[in-house]
Amino acid sequence: MFFFSVIILLFSSGLAKAQTAPATKPDENSSAPNLIQATQQYKTSSQQLLALQEKQVSEAGAKLEQLKALVAEGLVAKSELEESEQALAASPGKGRGYAKTDR
Repeated sequence: MFFFSVIILLFSSGLAKAQTAPATKPDENSSAPNLIQATQQYKTSSQQLLALQEKQVSEAGAKLEQLKALVAEGLVAKSELEESEQALAASPGKGRGYAKTDR
């Protein structure tokens, strides 16, 4: 009987300590800087991607203008110009400023 009383006393003191211990939350102090850093990296990479896409659209637009001039001179088939226009329209930047125009 004494043995069971000691065991119950030990378990109850352990349960009491577990009940009074503060609940552990995720460390908010360390996750905030990580989130800020990840957000800054995402912003930087998004800006770099946008710059690359704008460069590609600009280059495709310049090529399109050259093709228009070559089509006007009769040196390039009109179908090649149309393919280039479609490719530019399908690009991520959607070829803003280089919409299909009347020839």
